[in-house]
Amino acid sequence: MTNRTVSRLLSALVCFAIIPLTLGGCPPAGPSGPPLTPVSKEERFAAFDQVEQKLSSIELNGDPAQSEQIAALLRTMPEFTAVVVEENVITAQFKDGVLYMIANNRPGGDTPGAPPRNKVFDVRASLPVAPMARTIKPDDERRAQSAPGKSNRIPESKTAVLINSMGTAFCDIRPTISGWLSNAGYSVTMLDGTVENLRNGVKNAGVVYFNGHGAPFPPQMFPDTVGAPTPGKKHFALWTKTPVTDQNYGDYLAEFAAKEMCFIRCETDKLSGSDDCEDWTGKKTRSELHYLVTDVFIQKHWRCSEGSLVYIDACHGAEDTSVLPEVCLNTEVNASAYVGWNAMTLDRYSTPTAYFFFDRLLGANSYEPIRSPPQRPLSTNSVLTAMKGVVRRALPMDTSESAKNLYRSAAEPPAPVEAPFYAHLIGLFADDTFDVLLRPAIESMSVAESQSSTLRINGTFPETPCTVTVSGEAASVKSQTGSRIEADISKSANGPVVVAAAERASPPRRLTQWNLNLRRLFMDFPTQQSTNCPSCFWEGNLQYSFRGDTAGVRVLPEGPVSPPSFTGGASSGNITVTNAGGTYSIGQGTSITLVPNPDDGAAFIGTCVGFLPTEDNNYLGACFFLQASENRVLFSPTLSALGVIRNYHGGVYDGEVHPMQVLYSGNQIGNELELQLSPNFNIAAGQKMTGPNSYFEWDAADATSPAQSDDAR
Repeated sequence: MTNRTVSRLLSALVCFAIIPLTLGGCPPAGPSGPPLTPVSKEERFAAFDQVEQKLSSIELNGDPAQSEQIAALLRTMPEFTAVVVEENVITAQFKDGVLYMIANNRPGGDTPGAPPRNKVFDVRASLPVAPMARTIKPDDERRAQSAPGKSNRIPESKTAVLINSMGTAFCDIRPTISGWLSNAGYSVTMLDGTVENLRNGVKNAGVVYFNGHGAPFPPQMFPDTVGAPTPGKKHFALWTKTPVTDQNYGDYLAEFAAKEMCFIRCETDKLSGSDDCEDWTGKKTRSELHYLVTDVFIQKHWRCSEGSLVYIDACHGAEDTSVLPEVCLNTEVNASAYVGWNAMTLDRYSTPTAYFFFDRLLGANSYEPIRSPPQRPLSTNSVLTAMKGVVRRALPMDTSESAKNLYRSAAEPPAPVEAPFYAHLIGLFADDTFDVLLRPAIESMSVAESQSSTLRINGTFPETPCTVTVSGEAASVKSQTGSRIEADISKSANGPVVVAAAERASPPRRLTQWNLNLRRLFMDFPTQQSTNCPSCFWEGNLQYSFRGDTAGVRVLPEGPVSPPSFTGGASSGNITVTNAGGTYSIGQGTSITLVPNPDDGAAFIGTCVGFLPTEDNNYLGACFFLQASENRVLFSPTLSALGVIRNYHGGVYDGEVHPMQVLYSGNQIGNELELQLSPNFNIAAGQKMTGPNSYFEWDAADATSPAQSDDAR
């Protein structure tokens, strides 16, 4: 019944029935029993004080014998008409039907006998297993029509609301994740979890994080006929930071009458020990009586934007029988994704889990285990999946250890403490045909060169229209899916590429460019046989520009980074061919003039390195293969149908005009061109012999805007 665990409570849950002429609230435990007798405010507060005095001498450590001792003490008090023990929780009923619950479990801190708290977690990376996504309810018609296939969503609103209801006995992650959200383009509001802030602070929210105690109500305490969207689901309550005082006792009469609020006594602040929430040495705590807000309150007051995420960091927040996830994902509150614990959880597990979740979702790369190179932002479902492969305290990151509760009545004898069980962090979606992102992410890129240049961006993108910039220059987006964006870019565009959606931008990924000066010398077969054929000797100078993504690729979250390995296109610049004649068109408005050899008037063009045929059989560009694992670039006819290195001839000879033809049939494998790369992806100068009196020769070429070691993958 706590945000971190019932084991962290030194607490009591109080919930009021509808009492004529007094304070309204939750219904009594059952229809049977003695007639209800009104209880005044003074009588109730006196009973609370008496219970506190009795609890001061009893250690709440999860021992069932202690629960029986507490129950026996409460049975001696005339204010209560019934006292029962269930799930190691003592429930007492006032004479007017008000329920008073005390949860006996481990005290604030670690499990008895557990190693001391520390900030160093045992971690290991492994491949994730099946996703955790599942549908919480049928989607409404509007959403179903907008997502016919798998798609991703990003919150339409940039507002992130971070709520903390806990005291100093618990960790507050908001100051840290607030910076991560701000860096990703969100406008962050941090709120104390008071009743008024919970009423007014969650409006048009894109992200909601709530840190506080949570408790599902037993059905007999709060029947599902009272405002529950689905029969059979248990109502749920969240702890607020508003204490119950003599002055505000009557301020919320309307909310109590509408089943929107109740009361709870829970552990809050440290009385001793270090100020560090992670340090539990010598720690003692206190409990306070505060107000609760129920799921009825949440449904009435919280409003989220399309694509929004709600993370309830509270015990039982995603329990199968709890109605809270359904309330948050319905069309009134309107969240698209809900994350929470399916049982009780300890602070020492839930705190690092929440840090990890938001770090990976936002690509902050600030929380251990910190991967090198950094990771790109991930989707909600990807993060939940990856958590299973990261272990600390001998448990997966999405798992919390707790003490197993006991299901028994007051008449049963005390039972031994059972073995530990594990709570799991669960992701629920309004519709499992989509996932939720907090920002776009680029996985890899390539460029297709033709009459125009097309940048192909692979990654994780929302259905919201995205923009693309290259070094700040806007590109024209041609197509967009959840995993691919294609955009037209200029021939010279290179540098950081950023994809943005709804003013949330991806981390940049660099588009690298090389400008290569290539010289080609070729003597055909007759010349090599000493036959007098001056025009069979060709010499050409070509200037190539080609672009690619030199960053490695991390396919799976938390996984290794593979070196880039892809086929791309290159555009040809100025081409000068000597010792030949005629005119050859290489594109719209561009041609090469071949000067005839004076000896025989023949006109030939030398070697075209992988020119790409267009519809009119002109040739443009070149194909190359970047193989970073071997630090080389290959221009090779064996890698792609378009990646050819051929020798062409044509022009005017023997008095006739001859079309461009391949001099020898088939691809010339001997003409494969290999360019060596340095660790910084620069091309070293070199020469490639392709036969007697035949070779390629190229100058060194620096890589413009190569990937850096701290770029996200």
